[in-house]
Amino acid sequence: MRTRWRLLGALLLAGALVLAVIYCGLFDWVLYQTHTTIESVLGETPQNRAEAYLAAVRQGDQEIALTCWPANERLGADYEALRQQVTDELRALGSSLRHRVLDVEWLLRASGIQCSWE
Repeated sequence: MRTRWRLLGALLLAGALVLAVIYCGLFDWVLYQTHTTIESVLGETPQNRAEAYLAAVRQGDQEIALTCWPANERLGADYEALRQQVTDELRALGSSLRHRVLDVEWLLRASGIQCSWE
């Protein structure tokens, strides 16, 4: 009988700890750290993907460039048009295109997608 009470107490304590971790946001932090570690190991960081996209654009390979910047059906036709327009404008620069990825931000607005670069 005592063992059951101990087990029940341990389960309640473990449950309370899990809820505290989730409530405090530590669970999100652990998931974020795990995700970024996996990205780094695979070389699939947002910076690497942006570099691959811009390298393909500079070489004039539109098909590979658009593969590096994947379509997203959830964002609709405006997103696809923007994706194509930006790629065409950058491709027009050809080999004179120079870039340095400082940071990657994903900006979505209620009115549509905002894309900016310096």
